[in-house]
Amino acid sequence: MISVESKLRGADNSGAKVLKCIKILGNFKKRYAYNGDVILVSVKRLDSKKKIKKKNMYFALIISTKWRTRRLDGTFFSSKENRCLLLAKENRKFLGTRVYGFISKEIRSSKENLERYKKIISYARATL
Repeated sequence: MISVESKLRGADNSGAKVLKCIKILGNFKKRYAYNGDVILVSVKRLDSKKKIKKKNMYFALIISTKWRTRRLDGTFFSSKENRCLLLAKENRKFLGTRVYGFISKEIRSSKENLERYKKIISYARATL
């Protein structure tokens, strides 16, 4: 469960280490973002200067959250930290070339996300 002003960790090799949520995209009354949602973030800390710059805004795809997620089979899943992947501002393409760790099943579950993020899913080592 990500709200505005939440801090997230970058899970790709685009160069961002710490990101801060600025806006949750979707319905105007939407308060929280969950696994598979797209948010607007600002880069707070960089690993190295690759493609991105500090204090710029980017889109991000949430791949895991600390808040527990209930699945259809009745199980709950949570992660140790809030993690996201950076997407380009213009066309929402994946900025990195590698995904560190796993991505959640919720990203693969819907057909719309499966087509939109096919490249990200193929880069991921495992889905959990």
